[in-house]
Amino acid sequence: MIHCGQRLLLARRTRKLTQTALAKQVGLNLNTISRAERSPVATLSGYYIARLAQTLDVSADYLLGLDEAATPQLAASVARE
Repeated sequence: MIHCGQRLLLARRTRKLTQTALAKQVGLNLNTISRAERSPVATLSGYYIARLAQTLDVSADYLLGLDEAATPQLAASVARE
């Protein structure tokens, strides 16, 4: 099973966004995005998890590890790894 940070990284890469672009869209610092992608647990507030989910077009449950399939496209990417 992949952890929260890996889910964030996978969703960002699937959307072809850089960490810098995602940080700007969500209103976070680049270092915060980088740290979140390396972390096995979600350390961001609910507000920013919701913003990330909306920007990345996935569910907050997916980012938090409560739902395995955020979207069919991401589910297929995970299955290939």
